[in-house]
Amino acid sequence: MADECLSYIKRNHELTFVESYNNFAAPTANSLDSDVVVAVAPSKAAIFKGEDYKKAITVLSSMKEPWKTVTEDILPLLRPEKVIEFEPGSVEGIFDEILKVLREV
Repeated sequence: MADECLSYIKRNHELTFVESYNNFAAPTANSLDSDVVVAVAPSKAAIFKGEDYKKAITVLSSMKEPWKTVTEDILPLLRPEKVIEFEPGSVEGIFDEILKVLREV
């Protein structure tokens, strides 16, 4: 049901954000159809091309479903487009960096 809702939202909006939970690499199968993926840790955000992220999960999904794969399983397989460091409580500028990577995709 979540994938149906996501498809509806993506059809009707130019920009959609999907947040994962419990450190899972992807909350649903359709969430892997993304232009950009942002992995966030305390004081750091890494921006990846969605296509690269999806390929990495596809490699690992032969072992377990994408929504059971944790972010730490994926990150060593990828090179981020950009890594942004920020102070706790301040995320200023991160959205601008995400948009820059989106324009390049």
